[in-house]
Amino acid sequence: LLVDGDANILQAVNAHPNISIRIYNPSINIGKSFVAKLGNIIVNFRGMNQRMHNKTFIVDERVAITGGRNIADEYFDFNREYNFRDRDVLLFGPAVSQLNSSFDEFWQCSLSIPLELILDEPKDFEPETLWTKLHQYACDPERFLPIFRQRILKAPETFAIFNQQGHLIWIKNVRFVSDKPGKNTDIRSLSGGGLSTDVLIGLLEKAEKNIMIQSPYVVLTDLGLGLFRNAKNRGVQVQILTNSLASTDNYTAFSGYSRVRNELIKMGVELYEFRPDAALRRNLITSPIITDAAMGLHAKSMVIDEHVVIVGTFNLDPRSANLNTECVVIIDSPELGERMARLMRADIAPENAWPSTLEDNPDDKASFWAAFRVFLSRIVPKSIL
Repeated sequence: LLVDGDANILQAVNAHPNISIRIYNPSINIGKSFVAKLGNIIVNFRGMNQRMHNKTFIVDERVAITGGRNIADEYFDFNREYNFRDRDVLLFGPAVSQLNSSFDEFWQCSLSIPLELILDEPKDFEPETLWTKLHQYACDPERFLPIFRQRILKAPETFAIFNQQGHLIWIKNVRFVSDKPGKNTDIRSLSGGGLSTDVLIGLLEKAEKNIMIQSPYVVLTDLGLGLFRNAKNRGVQVQILTNSLASTDNYTAFSGYSRVRNELIKMGVELYEFRPDAALRRNLITSPIITDAAMGLHAKSMVIDEHVVIVGTFNLDPRSANLNTECVVIIDSPELGERMARLMRADIAPENAWPSTLEDNPDDKASFWAAFRVFLSRIVPKSIL
C-alpha cells in the first residue's frame, strides 16, 4: 500500500503473481494528467493534501517494523550523496496484531485503489524485462556490495544473535496508535486533528520531569507552542533535535521552523540542529564509499520522563497533526527509556549537532542558496507545512 512511485516500475512489480499494489488517495499523483491534477487541487485542496504517512512492514502476521523509514536508498544508507538518520522499532507478539488490524483497515478502505484500476497497461508491456534488470543489479558487486548480500544470507540467525547480545527487550506494555483512513471528518479546512494527535498531546501534558524529541521538521502552531510553554511552566526540561538549514531536505518546512525558533528558545526549550557531517555517520554506515555522504535527521521519536518511549511517523508539524494519517508505537519501559535517552543524548553531542541560541544559530553553515530558498518559502502558510 503506497502513496506514490514510478508508474512503470510499480506496474512491473504489480504484475508479479505474488505482489499486489494499491495506491492510497491517488488524486494528484499516479495515473492523473496535468489537467486532472489541477482540477483536483482546485475543487478538493484538502483532499489532495491528505496523505497516508503510515509506515509498517509486517511479516506473516508475527513480526513487524514501524517507524520513520520510507522505501528509498537514502533511508538505508545506500545513497552516495545524502542519507537519513532514522529510527524504527521491531515488534513481536501481541502488539503485531494491532498493526495487522490497522493495515487491513487501510487496505480495505475506499481511498485505497488497486493499481490496475488507476493505470492502463502500456503497449508491449514486458515486466520480465525489469525483473531481469533488478536481478542483474543485485548480482553486480559494484552496485550491491557483498557485505549486504552476506547480511541477507545471515538473516535467519539475526534474531537469535540480537537476543543473545541483549538487543531485544521483552516488554508487555506496548501500544500501537494509528489514525483512521482519511485522518478526520473535517473536509472543509486544514485542521481537525486525529487519534495520533490527541494521544501525543495527552502524553506531553502528563510529562513531569523531561521531554526529549527528535523530529526532522518543527513547525508549531499556537497549540503546539502552548504545549511546550505549559511544560516549561511545570518545570519540565524540554530538549528538541531537528534538522539544521545545512542538513534539511525540506526548505519549506525549515522556513516554518525558523518562524518559531526564537520563541521556543525564549520559553526555555533547548534546541539542537543536526549536522550534515555528524560523526555518528561512521558508526551507522558500514560502506566506505558512502561514509562521507551528508546526513539529515528523519527519526520521529520521543522519550518522556525516561520511561515513556514513542517511535513512529509523526512530525512536529500541522501536516502530521491535521492532514496526514500517522502511526506511533508507545512503550512504557524504564529500561528502553534509559537506552533511548542515552542514544538521543549522543545525537545532540557537539560532534553530531549544533546548539541553537538567541545569540547564535547554525544557519551560516548552509549555502546562500539554501537560505534564499527558505526566505522565499516564508510566504507558505504554516497550516500546510
